[in-house]
Amino acid sequence: MPPFIFGRSNVVQTLRFENGTEQQPGLAFKSNPASGLFEENGNVCVSVSGTKVMTVHAGGLSTNAIVCDSVNGSSYSQLTVTSVQITDSSYNAIDDTALSTTSTGYFTMGGNGFGPGTVVKVGDILASSTAFVSTTELRVSVSAQATGTYTLTVIRGDLATATLVNGITFSPIPAWSTSSALGNVSYATPFSFQLAASDALVYSNTTPLPPSTTLSSGGLLEGNIVENVDATYSFIVDAADGEFQNALRTFSLVYSAPVIFVDGVQITNISHTLSYTSSSPYTLTGYGKVRISLWGAAGGNGSYTNLQASGAGGYVRGEFMLQSGTTYYIYVGQGGFGPSTANLGVGGLGGWPNGGYGTTGDATGAGGGGMSMISTAQFPPVSDQYIVLIAGGGGGSTGYSTVAGAGGGTTGQSGGVVGSGGTQSSGGTYNGSRLQGGNATGSRTSGTDDGGGGGGGYYGGGGGTSDARPGGGGSGYINSTLVSNGYLQTGSGTLAPDPDGLLPPSTSHGKTDIYETPQNGWHGFVHIQIVS
Repeated sequence: MPPFIFGRSNVVQTLRFENGTEQQPGLAFKSNPASGLFEENGNVCVSVSGTKVMTVHAGGLSTNAIVCDSVNGSSYSQLTVTSVQITDSSYNAIDDTALSTTSTGYFTMGGNGFGPGTVVKVGDILASSTAFVSTTELRVSVSAQATGTYTLTVIRGDLATATLVNGITFSPIPAWSTSSALGNVSYATPFSFQLAASDALVYSNTTPLPPSTTLSSGGLLEGNIVENVDATYSFIVDAADGEFQNALRTFSLVYSAPVIFVDGVQITNISHTLSYTSSSPYTLTGYGKVRISLWGAAGGNGSYTNLQASGAGGYVRGEFMLQSGTTYYIYVGQGGFGPSTANLGVGGLGGWPNGGYGTTGDATGAGGGGMSMISTAQFPPVSDQYIVLIAGGGGGSTGYSTVAGAGGGTTGQSGGVVGSGGTQSSGGTYNGSRLQGGNATGSRTSGTDDGGGGGGGYYGGGGGTSDARPGGGGSGYINSTLVSNGYLQTGSGTLAPDPDGLLPPSTSHGKTDIYETPQNGWHGFVHIQIVS
């Protein structure tokens, strides 16, 4: 059908064609009347050999057949967009489902028909860069956008377009409000910190936490560190939001190890020992958990001809927390004294702080060994509430009759038929009482009763009586309110208990009688260990 031509003075002013159809374009080529332009629904369409291959409309250009690149002749298939994958800056896939509103974002697009020169629009904004990887993949970087979901538009070099509605979302990443420096924590002191970042739903550590510390998915960091060395711990926590966007923060936690002083001097080793040096207590101060083992002192030896030995000290062990600001007094028992001479001498004094004395006679008795004790009040007197641990002292011998009783333990050992051991509720016979070893019957300086003194303890061992009876051992004690993992063991005759292999040779053991040679008993002993 011929075109309509309107003009004036031989000048064409308007050239109009019929609308035409896909098979018969309104503007066609003479050599191929089925190829050309036609109008359809207000759009201009291109037909090739009777087939519509392109539509130009107000929103752009679309194709539905293979067309030719006007630059290099490459051919493309129909342009489509099927997927979007958010990536890191190296275009490695990550689990995020949104891009940040504060930094450049990266993603790949999957589809078909991509070509060189293809660009991507995010909403109305042209992406910062679009890299053609293959006909099925593009790599895109885009500047930060406001919170929201955007349509993605792909525009190929031949102006073909494809869109993905709601193709990409921008959302703020979590913002930490918790300071990197969490502060200071101390030995065996429970702590908790609530970590917080805006919009975060799940918290997790990406590097190891401090020892004995946990982190909940809700961000609660809590623990109770019991290490023996000062340390500053650093660790990284990841806060993730509902779009799996992540914010990392490195936190630091300053830890103070136990600080323990004996007589004002700081203990620098994990283990520390104390021996009897004078009749005055050591002081223990600071904070931290300790395990302390105590041995009571052995009784003195009376040295008659029958070669009977003195009683060993008893043993106690327990763990407890040193409380800051509290002074603990440690009494290391003194060995009981032997008599001045083997026969008809002055009876031996009890060892400090509370061994009972021996009395004179033809087999003069020795004094009982002193208890070893830890308390928060000075002795004497001391109420039970202030006592932490006690190891009983051994009984003094006369060198006649039988071996003196060893210290406790729950109950002190008896020194024969009399001179019974102290218990948890009463002193031994004779004269044993709470926190005092029993004095032997008779006089230290005159008379004929010649008994050995009772060992000191929670309840003291009984003193011996006439005919050269030895003293009994004092009992030990554990304050279960203050102490954990407590253990008591009574000695066996001259042998002091040593369940952990900590006792030096000879310490706290009873002494074997040497003919007509009085002997003082071995002193008590204390072992302090910082517990982790």
